[in-house]
Amino acid sequence: MTAAYHHGDLRHMLLYAATQQLERSGPAGLSLRAIAREVGVSPAAPYAHFPDKESLLAAIATGGFSLLRDACVSAAESSGGDPKALGRAYIGFALAHPHLYRLMFGGSIENFAGHPELDGASQAAFGFLRLNLAGAPDAASAAWAFVHGLAMLLIDRRLRPDDGDIHRLIDRLLQRFDPGRRRTPDSASLGL
Repeated sequence: MTAAYHHGDLRHMLLYAATQQLERSGPAGLSLRAIAREVGVSPAAPYAHFPDKESLLAAIATGGFSLLRDACVSAAESSGGDPKALGRAYIGFALAHPHLYRLMFGGSIENFAGHPELDGASQAAFGFLRLNLAGAPDAASAAWAFVHGLAMLLIDRRLRPDDGDIHRLIDRLLQRFDPGRRRTPDSASLGL
């Protein structure tokens, strides 16, 4: 038994090692055996904290949602609640942690609802967005769909800035998006 396990922080060490491994190789590359080896414990030791790989992935994703929420809270506080600052924080998080972001929103965790902490952390992150984008019906959902789609396009390099400045591109696109704006069609746009 290692000193780390004896002192009771093996779970945190495993999560840290797993998160580092995730950032290097994505969710498919995670191995409980490799993580145990990296931390210096027996291959069976991680199972005392995580019954299976999905439980480990859920714990990592739970931490990811907490980090995402913290980034959005910080952006809201420093900007006075500017929705564009929230969008920048959200997309910035996704770009800084692409594998973690994919884990949080991808299909690697099949039984998402079976992990109450994960479900709670994801609801808290979206709840903060909903609270700060109150107004038009579905404004928070529209904003989330927009920034999520933009983040995925940028992560996958399907959307690239013409001038090479990704931050300027993000700002330009966020300027164009306003989930609360109501457009009244005029006769020309209706083809009349």
